[in-house]
Amino acid sequence: MARFAALLVVLSSIIWATGGPIIKILLDHGLTENEIFFSKALFCAVSIVVFDMLFRKKISKIKSKKDLLLLLICGVVGYLFYGMFYGYAVRRIPISVAVILVYMAPALVTLYSAVFFKEKLTGMKKICLFLIMLGCVLVTGVFNEGLGKLSLAGVLWGLASGICFAVYSITSSVLMKKYDAWTVTTYNFIFSLAAISFMVDIPQAIGKVFADRTLLLTCIYFAVFCGTISNLVYVKAMEYIPASTAAMITTIEPTATCMIGFIFFKEEINLLKMIGVVLIVAAVIRLNYNKATEVEDVLEGESLL
Repeated sequence: MARFAALLVVLSSIIWATGGPIIKILLDHGLTENEIFFSKALFCAVSIVVFDMLFRKKISKIKSKKDLLLLLICGVVGYLFYGMFYGYAVRRIPISVAVILVYMAPALVTLYSAVFFKEKLTGMKKICLFLIMLGCVLVTGVFNEGLGKLSLAGVLWGLASGICFAVYSITSSVLMKKYDAWTVTTYNFIFSLAAISFMVDIPQAIGKVFADRTLLLTCIYFAVFCGTISNLVYVKAMEYIPASTAAMITTIEPTATCMIGFIFFKEEINLLKMIGVVLIVAAVIRLNYNKATEVEDVLEGESLL
């Protein structure tokens, strides 16, 4: 079962990797970033509620005001703003660069934990942080192109997206101590829809999306597959393998995104950029490898392939 669960994580990671290219396509079709994420939040909220009613029969209630605040932060800052800022980055810089900047999140979580939770910053963690920083420099092309060819605003939006994803990781880990993943995901989608509704002209956004069948189907794919299904598949896999194992497997996402950008959007891939990707993926794997014995127990005698 662990092998099947690992394959589920691979599947969800590949689906997530198509998110950046889908955003690029929707931007090219005339939707704004806010309209894209309004449509995603709308279809995500509808689909997750349907899933909940079909398979769970009810939606769990929020237990306290503190939990409500955490769910709001997780859903709005961690989920919605992460996606919106990623969209702002994708409009201005290559998809491959944007997704790698988001992978700064593990480094940011580590630093946040060291400062606010007094978590020990070991020598290995310092090395991993350095490798992530170096990898990001290589991926952005500073050494061979300089920053002149890269939008500073795009880089900043990408980093902001990474910060929001770090917030998502931290708040969701706290919430998961009291709620199951389905509940957290449901409220993430509902609160993100409520927040984004104040940032768009709703009739105009709905009119744009439903006026073109291809655009509508693309938006539905982005929401239902890149949002709802991929999250539920990932959550299901977490029942059978440790979180650390799942986190390591998801590091295939930036490589897959880079390849999609190269094949379909003719984005440049050079040696330094690939070295940067490898450094970041390796460092992220090492940062997540905090349950070595548990991983060995799950994967003992099994292969992912």
